Amino acid sequence: MAAYLAAHYTVNESPLGAFVIRCGEQSPEVATLLTDERVGQWAFVTAENPGSAPLDRRANAERMRQLRAAVEALGFRHYPGRGESPGGDWPAEASLLVLGIPEAEAVALGRRFAQLAILTGSRDEPARLVWLDSPTGPSRGDTSP
Repeated sequence: MAAYLAAHYTVNESPLGAFVIRCGEQSPEVATLLTDERVGQWAFVTAENPGSAPLDRRANAERMRQLRAAVEALGFRHYPGRGESPGGDWPAEASLLVLGIPEAEAVALGRRFAQLAILTGSRDEPARLVWLDSPTGPSRGDTSP
């Protein structure tokens, strides 16, 4: 849990350039993007390393291709990013910042790609981690630092 809470959720490319989202903090860049798109919610989702079990580069790239296709089919604007361990003890994971996606749909995407958690929020709230699974079995809960 601590690793997810401490991670840097970096948006690589956006109209505002690159920026970092941190759990428990509001992101002025995300707020601006939401305002520009006239939407209120967002999520940061990956398809890489399902269940925090490392996959090879090729498998992760294919999973990310499938995630992008799913987000595009749902009609949401998205920007590429990566989830990074500040200490470098876990490889960076390609991810997407998805604008306008309701939390329930983001949770469904995370579960579809066997993720343990996603980062989500709205324009006026700090980013928060939503657990999709736990080591003891399926659960759903929100955790903020």
